[in-house]
Amino acid sequence: MYPLFDIYCIADKISSLMLVLYMSAYMTISARSPPDQVVNQILLVHFTLGLITPIGQLTRAMIIGLNLFSVLCVGAPPVKSTHPADIKFYGGPIAYLIGQSLFLFALFIWYDHKFAIKGLHRRQHTQPAPDPEDTNTIEPEVSSEIARAATSDDGLRVLHVSKQFKSFTTGTVTALDNCTFGVKRGEVFALVGPNGAGKSTTISMLRGEVKPDRGEMYILDNPLLSALELARSHLGVCPQHDALDQMTVVSHLRFYAGIRGVTNIEQNVQSLIKAVGLAPFANRMANKLSGGNKRKLSLAIALIGNPECLLLDEPSSGMDPLAKRNMWRTLSRFVPHRSILLTTHSMEEADALADRVGVLAKHVLDIGTTSHLRTKYGYGFHIHLVLKSAPNSTPEEMNAVKAWIEERFPGAEVERDAWLGQLRFNIPSSSPLPAPASDSDITATETPTKPEKTEEPPSVGSLFVLLEENREKLGLEYHSVSVSTFDEVFLKVVRRHGVGEEDHAQANRWRKLMLALKVLFPCLSLFRSS
Repeated sequence: MYPLFDIYCIADKISSLMLVLYMSAYMTISARSPPDQVVNQILLVHFTLGLITPIGQLTRAMIIGLNLFSVLCVGAPPVKSTHPADIKFYGGPIAYLIGQSLFLFALFIWYDHKFAIKGLHRRQHTQPAPDPEDTNTIEPEVSSEIARAATSDDGLRVLHVSKQFKSFTTGTVTALDNCTFGVKRGEVFALVGPNGAGKSTTISMLRGEVKPDRGEMYILDNPLLSALELARSHLGVCPQHDALDQMTVVSHLRFYAGIRGVTNIEQNVQSLIKAVGLAPFANRMANKLSGGNKRKLSLAIALIGNPECLLLDEPSSGMDPLAKRNMWRTLSRFVPHRSILLTTHSMEEADALADRVGVLAKHVLDIGTTSHLRTKYGYGFHIHLVLKSAPNSTPEEMNAVKAWIEERFPGAEVERDAWLGQLRFNIPSSSPLPAPASDSDITATETPTKPEKTEEPPSVGSLFVLLEENREKLGLEYHSVSVSTFDEVFLKVVRRHGVGEEDHAQANRWRKLMLALKVLFPCLSLFRSS
């Protein structure tokens, strides 16, 4: 199946080609045919070639309006026609355009809803889903999620879904490959991943806009492929771009409430306006709202009808930090009893909102809570130290501090080279917290003894207390402790699985091939994809 964008590009090129053929036929007949047969042959071209191309009807109407090729001449001797609605004049293009519009509209509706037609979804089960255990790099958390989602009662489930797109420029592109996850009730599940990872494709399939090549999707145990309308009745969607019209905030909510079939519209509208914090702007035009308030309105539209499942496609895109945090607080009030799927490029947003996070790159690379992923992939803690003697600290003083950190925290790494009395270390989260150090002072030439360790895991508070207790011994002026950020976790997951390298190599190969073809054949530039 080709994506709609490629279909539009193909249709545009075909229309341009048909226009050239249509006009060439008119001019060739006018120049080479016997004068007494020109009109009949032009009509023959119009009623045959124009049958398959709407652009021909528009061209025919223009030719009639300008009286080109003597198309308005009728009879013998020829006189100018006085009946423009005749089938040979404007009547033909109008009739053809009506018929072609109805045919193309029916084709579009079939393309958009064909997977909901009874019986067409059965071929989804003819090919068995690939065995996830065939992949050697699969994480145990992903295997557990695959087994759990298959038999769970999650509000939203995606089971072994695969999707490929065919493009005339890049060939077959795999958007999703055996993707499986479930969103529990009362949970925010975040999908994060690089560009082209399949996040928007997943949202489009759950909305019913795109049909998966393989796999199953369930919304409240309603199969999306065979019960699309029933599944959609439990679904609310907040798209990435605000789908707002020239109406006020209240008018938007009333309109969508009527579409959703809400009984007490006015009460529901006022409750949502108050819940998302849009009461001061209830009667303001939606296009006059700020970016943050537009996102609140989109969230309120998604919540109309009290849906049990909610899809949020990059809800904070383009928002300033204050509006983003206000939206997070608003959204947190609607989490209970709902299954919320969030796609985002902001690791900060995923860390703040999500109960669980799935790192997606065509398939789920890893999955778990933010704390679990931070413990598994993160560096643990960052310690930044500044000596009292800075910026005139000697190498011996900095080496003594470095040796003290490495002795007390096995696996500690120097994040950057010590410079002018400043040192920064990465402390593993699995490194046990040491017992209190001995009373012996640490000097520039003294090698500290290794203290006895306990099994207590480190934390920001315990590390800060340990540094504060040894501040005088180490000669510290300033010290700070911070946890590993989720951005570091994401980058480490992506690097571990080698995501993007093969895709970039394939894209570069296609780019070089198309460039070579355009150099050899300049006419190919006419068919460049929009």
